[in-house]
Parts: sequence; structure tokens; C-alpha cells
Amino acid sequence: MTATPQPQVSDEYAQRISHLGKLTPEDMLEELLAVIHRDGGHYVTEHGVAKACVDGEARVLAAYHAQDTVRESFIAEVAAMREHYNRPAGQQTVDEIVRRLRGEEADAVLDDTAFDELTAFLRDNGKAGGE
Repeated sequence: MTATPQPQVSDEYAQRISHLGKLTPEDMLEELLAVIHRDGGHYVTEHGVAKACVDGEARVLAAYHAQDTVRESFIAEVAAMREHYNRPAGQQTVDEIVRRLRGEEADAVLDDTAFDELTAFLRDNGKAGGE
């Protein structure tokens, strides 16, 4: 019987798991809240764990909502571009399309890989007019 290959774990990830494994559940919660509030634990110290949990939940949900909004906008832009391409006149180059999509909001949620994949998709589908 062959062993199932295990996914590669970075040293940093393994060290973090080791560190957290030595903490009490309460300390783990405080560490997580410090990450959510992005303050090294000051929010928990000032307001207590209960308020930090409620406010932290609101922060996470707001971040998810913002991420969803940017994704929906990105998807709408792609749909608009596809519609644009279905018209015979006025094709844009792939670089012009990607430049149009790039922006602070999109960059905050979508990494370079997402834009690279879009660029590859457009080039592979012959929609790179003017290049």
C-alpha cells in the first residue's frame, strides 16, 4: 500500500500551529481577535472579550460583504466586456481590459493570479483585438 502524499506545509505555518497548540483556548481566542481587530490585542484589553467578539464578527462580515461587492463588480465588468466583444466593431486589447478592471478596490480583493487568469482566458479565446 502506498502512502497518500501530504500537502506541503510552510515552515511559518508549522511554527504558527506549534505556537497556538501551546496556548489555552482563551489565549487562542484572544490571538484570533487581535488578528481580526488588527491591533495586537489592544481592543480586547480595552473592551473585553465579549465586545471584541461581537465587533470582530461585524468586521469580518463587513469585509466579506466588501469582497463580494468587488467580485460582483468584477463579474459584471467581464460580462459587459463579453457583450462588447459580441459586437463586430471596437475590440479592445487584453491589456486595455485588464487596466480597466484594475483599481484599488479590485486589488484589495483579487490578487495578480486572478488578473493573470483573466488575461489568459481572453487571449485563449481570441478576444485580444489590436495586439
